[in-house]
Amino acid sequence: MKSLPKGVKVSPSGDAESLNELSQGFATAITAGLMRSNAVLVLLFGTFLQPITILFSLPLSIGGAIVALLLTGKQLTTPVWIGILMLMGIVTKNAIMLVEFAVESIREGKRRDEAIIDAGMKRARPIVMTTIAMAAGIDAERTGLRRRRRIPLADGAGGHRRPGVLDRVVAGISCRRCS
Repeated sequence: MKSLPKGVKVSPSGDAESLNELSQGFATAITAGLMRSNAVLVLLFGTFLQPITILFSLPLSIGGAIVALLLTGKQLTTPVWIGILMLMGIVTKNAIMLVEFAVESIREGKRRDEAIIDAGMKRARPIVMTTIAMAAGIDAERTGLRRRRRIPLADGAGGHRRPGVLDRVVAGISCRRCS
């Protein structure tokens, strides 16, 4: 932008202002959520190592959502932020299942590497099954297959926004499964 006269400044307004406020709120929500999740996990596991291990799985899921945004050419909107929050919760749940199973195996006397491999093999099926079931349900809603039955959430006010949320969740889960 060229030089503006003294006393004139450019400030965001409209959609840009809303996006700035949303981004700040999202960052606050993510930070508070991560701190609370970490505190609860530390209390449950009784150590700091396992919660950190669980929380390190989150960047992979967010990476999938960002790649999906780039590939589809969509913007960061409120539904997308909500979808990313949902995705982070799902990924955290899956990571807790894996880590808890590995910790229990270690307590039973298995070596650490053996316990990790065993947890991955034994917990993979339930995690994949719940992920596929959830993704199929989201995909039906995302593609509008359920709209024929006049479900208020799909047809009501704001129903056109739902695909942004659902696309990010499905893309992030898919990326997390591939990693």
